Amino acid sequence: MKTKNACFWIFLLLSGSAYAQMSQKGTVQIFNSNKSPLPGVQLTATDAPATDTDANGNFQFNFSKQKPGMAIASPNVYKKGYELVNKDMINGWILSEKRPLSIVMAPEGTIEESMNPVMFIPFVLVHGTPICHSFSLLFEETRKSH
Repeated sequence: MKTKNACFWIFLLLSGSAYAQMSQKGTVQIFNSNKSPLPGVQLTATDAPATDTDANGNFQFNFSKQKPGMAIASPNVYKKGYELVNKDMINGWILSEKRPLSIVMAPEGTIEESMNPVMFIPFVLVHGTPICHSFSLLFEETRKSH
C-alpha cells in the first residue's frame, strides 16, 4: 500500500511540474524574401533557456514560470550581420501557445536604406537639349498648370 501511495505522489509531482511549463513556438524569416527561413538566430528571454533557430527558421522557448497571456521580459534576438525588423512586436511579446511568434530580420543596413527618401530628378528635352529640373520645381510647374 505504501508503494502505491509513494508512486501516486511521485506521479502527481512530475505531472504538476510538466504542466507548469509553457512552450512558445515561432519562426524567424528574412525581410522581403518571400518568407525564407533564417537559421542560426540566437534567441533569449527571461525564465527560458536560450535557443537557436533550426535549418527551417523554427524555434521553441520552454518557460518554467510563465503562463499564456503574460508579457515576456527582456527578449533578445541576434544573428551577426542582421537586424531585427519587427522590434515593437518583440518588445510587446505576449505568450500564446496557440499563436506562433513570427520574427522578421533583414541584412544590416536594409531598414535604414529603405527609410531614406529617394529624390527623382527628371530630364526634359527642350529643342534636343536636356534640361534638369529639380523635383520641387517640376512639382510647382505641375501644380500651377492644374
